[in-house]
Amino acid sequence: MSPAYLLLTALCFSVESTDLNVAIDAALARDRTGHAPVKIADDFEFCRRVHLDLVGRIAKPDEIRAFLAHPADHRRQLLVDRLLADPAFAKTWAQSLHLLLMERMGDHEPWQNYLKDCVVSGKPIRTICLELLNPSAKGFPAGAGFFLSKRLENYGQNPVDYPALTRDIGRLFLGMDLRCAQCHDHLTVPGFKQAHYQGLYAFTRQASLGDAKLATVMEKPIAGKVAFSSVFDMERHETGPALPDRKPLDVAEVKTGDEFAVKPDRKTNNPGIPRVATLPLLANAVADDTRLARTWANRLTRSLLGRGIVEHPDFDHPGNPPSLPATLDTLANALREGLALKSWLRGMVLSKLYQTASGPTIETNNIPFSRAIERPLSGEVLAKSIEVALGSELGDEARLKRFRQVFGHPAREPEEAGHPSVEKALFWRHDPTVRTLLVAKPGNLMDRLAKLEGAPMVNEVYMSLLGRPANSMEQQAVLDTMAKSQSAAEARRVVVWALLASTEFQINH
Repeated sequence: MSPAYLLLTALCFSVESTDLNVAIDAALARDRTGHAPVKIADDFEFCRRVHLDLVGRIAKPDEIRAFLAHPADHRRQLLVDRLLADPAFAKTWAQSLHLLLMERMGDHEPWQNYLKDCVVSGKPIRTICLELLNPSAKGFPAGAGFFLSKRLENYGQNPVDYPALTRDIGRLFLGMDLRCAQCHDHLTVPGFKQAHYQGLYAFTRQASLGDAKLATVMEKPIAGKVAFSSVFDMERHETGPALPDRKPLDVAEVKTGDEFAVKPDRKTNNPGIPRVATLPLLANAVADDTRLARTWANRLTRSLLGRGIVEHPDFDHPGNPPSLPATLDTLANALREGLALKSWLRGMVLSKLYQTASGPTIETNNIPFSRAIERPLSGEVLAKSIEVALGSELGDEARLKRFRQVFGHPAREPEEAGHPSVEKALFWRHDPTVRTLLVAKPGNLMDRLAKLEGAPMVNEVYMSLLGRPANSMEQQAVLDTMAKSQSAAEARRVVVWALLASTEFQINH
């Protein structure tokens, strides 16, 4: 083999033949040229973080000890591979995709099954996009239609919110929130034009809800071009279906009376099949657009790190450039080449980008992603983590529902943002959902603590709840609390409650 061929092969590597984390670290080094290296999280911090992100709960003390027992040079890789093989991984990331795509607008069992299959089967992002935006295509899986069908519902006399549907497609698949470009060009983002919004709207306006229970979507025949004018000059314009900054698609004209390939039948409630439908055109156009992989790479990064490389992910434009351009290109290219979500996540969590330490780092404050930022746990993750920490029955639906009620964010609110409230404060102090878990039962945390004293008891509390040993000050504070109390059982309950209600327990960092 010639040296030239070997050099070309090395330069044109594929994510299939090279670990993605290596490629991410190389890109990160280019983005941070001239800056000092950032601090990497210690093993306790990494173990807790990766459990929360991959399987949706904190680590158990035995799992932490087993992790630390492996040789230091490959213990993190072994842990990541074990978590990716855990059945909880698919369920956790089906829920993560649900929150990313539906933003707590509702739920649907076939939809959850569909998302879980996407994770398990390793569907490329392009395939998922095709199924979400054209769910009526022959052979496409049940459940995928929920993304559109939920957004096509209307309530009472209110019309279907087509502007919101158009906005969601733009921001979730292309990184462009065109809400403020519906009636005129965007006032603060020069690249977001009214024609961009109207071009997307030309794809969506013919869609309608089929059967809400089955999450099916129908289409009416295409109705010509969309006419629009700015509220500022009232000059008339028109456009056919078009993605932002792309030419309108050539859509075949259909003669009156020949709109349907399969005509509607009122007797059988068959809505018919249009000869020219816009959702298939939309799905193919978005799936082939380079912005799809970039947008998903950025949004997935935000779900793991609490911020996007382009922040905010809904405003990806030249005036808001990525803070780590080479790194974002690497992450996006991996998805564009068809890398499965599980493999992409493996590369991400084994990279230095993900493993950056949390806490203040004065020396590196000006470096993008110089430290891991705190991310509030979702209601689902918080509920599972409390169950694991206290040794209670796993998967209690009533408990999960209560945590979603208190800690779930409003529809279309980002999960990464914190929402302090009086309700949350009162929940920790008074709610029976928490108080009933602080009772000793055979084998649970309160029972184990009753059999320990002194430093071993303190470390068991901290390892169970915070995933790390107590430092000397913390250890002394707990021992002082125990010494001052007339009831050892009550003192243990207070200590456990205080750590549950602490910021450290309720965030991923």
